[in-house]
Amino acid sequence: MIIAIDETGDFSPDSKLKSFFVAVLLQQQKGKLEMKKQQYELWLKTIPSEKFNSKDEIKGSELDEEELYQFTEMVYTKEPCVANQIICFLPSENPESLMKSIKKIEVESIEKIVELVKDKDKPKWIDFYKKLSIWYKNAKKMNYQHFMKLILLRRLINRSFENAVGVSILYEMVDDSNSENLLNLEFKIDKDFIKGREAKQYWKELLRNSFHTYNQKNPIPTLQKWQEDGHPFLNKYKGKTGSELNLSKLFRENCDFLESDEHWEIQIADITGIIINRYFNRNKAQKAFENLNKCVKSEVIVLSLSDTSDLMTDSKFM
Repeated sequence: MIIAIDETGDFSPDSKLKSFFVAVLLQQQKGKLEMKKQQYELWLKTIPSEKFNSKDEIKGSELDEEELYQFTEMVYTKEPCVANQIICFLPSENPESLMKSIKKIEVESIEKIVELVKDKDKPKWIDFYKKLSIWYKNAKKMNYQHFMKLILLRRLINRSFENAVGVSILYEMVDDSNSENLLNLEFKIDKDFIKGREAKQYWKELLRNSFHTYNQKNPIPTLQKWQEDGHPFLNKYKGKTGSELNLSKLFRENCDFLESDEHWEIQIADITGIIINRYFNRNKAQKAFENLNKCVKSEVIVLSLSDTSDLMTDSKFM
């Protein structure tokens, strides 16, 4: 299962509009990913050339309502159907003062990790987490917009991963025991807001830490039959003890920030996000939005900083 992610909105503390992170879940089994790619390319041929940028990529913001509707008709709802996960927030409900207090707690947690790493005698990680702490404290590097993007993104990753596993299990049960979706889970995130190699490394580590912590508290859904008969997914991600899954490995190896013009899956997330943004903020693209719910109903999670379930309030090093 490919989980492609993009963001839409300005994420400004002064904005009166909602901002979103959107994930689309794309099936892989039995050539269905290639089928979806072909559907997308066929739809692209209907779009005027002037709506493509210098990288020959179409951006959702350039599309009119009819083009967005045809996207849902020709691509999104065509078998194999696409599912989505939506996280949104309103700045008025998440003031900058609350953001700064939570950021301070997270910085303290990162600094405690440095002490934990010292105990494990890992000089490379000591240096990394020290630099991460300095970067995270920097008001320019991690301002309100960046902090909110981080919080939304890690909640989206945690929830969309749960959904991807659950949906993959259902597909496997009805699709001749094909495990391809589960064995090839991958996150593809638009890197537009990530500037520089160092920042990319820090974002990935913060997301991985949250991902690991969340899955420790919320074990992924599995079938009793898997435990009894064995399953390639359990074998692939077996932890050190054998009784738990090592999902940090999955995240480190199969999650990356990528150029959208090189990954059509992210482009589908971009266009889906534009439909959602226009519907909720401007009451536009109604027909297109209705189609997003045609196969699988869209779940919209509204983020509030008062909910600390996904925040880095614990000091852990894996």
